[in-house]
Amino acid sequence: MAYRKKSLRSMLPTTRKVARLIGELESVTRRAKNIIPDLQRLELDSQALYKRKEYEDKAKDCLGKLETAKAGELIVVTSAGRPLEATVKVSCGDKHNGHWYCVTHQEHFQNQLMKDFHLEEVEGGHKLVWICHEHGAEEV
Repeated sequence: MAYRKKSLRSMLPTTRKVARLIGELESVTRRAKNIIPDLQRLELDSQALYKRKEYEDKAKDCLGKLETAKAGELIVVTSAGRPLEATVKVSCGDKHNGHWYCVTHQEHFQNQLMKDFHLEEVEGGHKLVWICHEHGAEEV
């Protein structure tokens, strides 16, 4: 509770000092309460930056093990349990009509999530190729 100057004049010196300190304390408390949302936002931002750095480091590790098949390269594609030899062709550019294939682990991926999960979870290098449903194996 802030005291008016008129009421402070009528107080004894020690009481006057205590009253002024109480007024300052209330003011500091109000300002501190206004800072709390900013501190919470800063804490969340720092946590997000830390998680982003972890994610980027993990992505670099995955990309370091990633290789793509080049045009003219002969690869073996396993389909229905049978190995088939295929020559990688130049990309037709259609990335909606096909699926990914890991030549290293002989595994097909029907969607991007399956491919990303495979790259993160399976150890070792990966050689990927795009299997176009119209043209066959294509370089990325």
